[in-house]
Amino acid sequence: MKKVLSGLIAALAALLLASCAGTAGAPETAAPETDIPDTGDALTFPSENHSRLYVWEKKGFGGDFGITLNADGTYSYYAGYLSSYIGIGTWSVDRGVLTMTEDKEHCGYDFVFRFRFDGGDLVYLADGSSKFMYVSVQDGDRFLKRDGDSGVELKIS
Repeated sequence: MKKVLSGLIAALAALLLASCAGTAGAPETAAPETDIPDTGDALTFPSENHSRLYVWEKKGFGGDFGITLNADGTYSYYAGYLSSYIGIGTWSVDRGVLTMTEDKEHCGYDFVFRFRFDGGDLVYLADGSSKFMYVSVQDGDRFLKRDGDSGVELKIS
């Protein structure tokens, strides 16, 4: 049963990746600033090939809503297993606020999402943020850091 479920999830993930992740003309991204002043937290990665996964504390659109921050300054998110949309773009940190900027060339939208860090988790800041598709994330909602790094990244290339 686990193998069948894993296979279905993998197939769905491949289908979802095809919905937005483009390959031509992607912008080059510089490594993001990873020190977060005044919070005592730091967003660090063991290597340039690692990523961090954060999952919304509520249920997404047919499953977990996950945000993956890659060490190279790119990110991806999906609102849940039933979503056909995968958002991709670049992230940066300034004065303890994480800003994710959607890649309009690849996704068709110029969304911006802002979060603050709290104990290793992300807390959504509605002020200055776009609305996510398919889910209603509210100001103060948490995205919980999953233990361990995935070691996987979705690059804008």
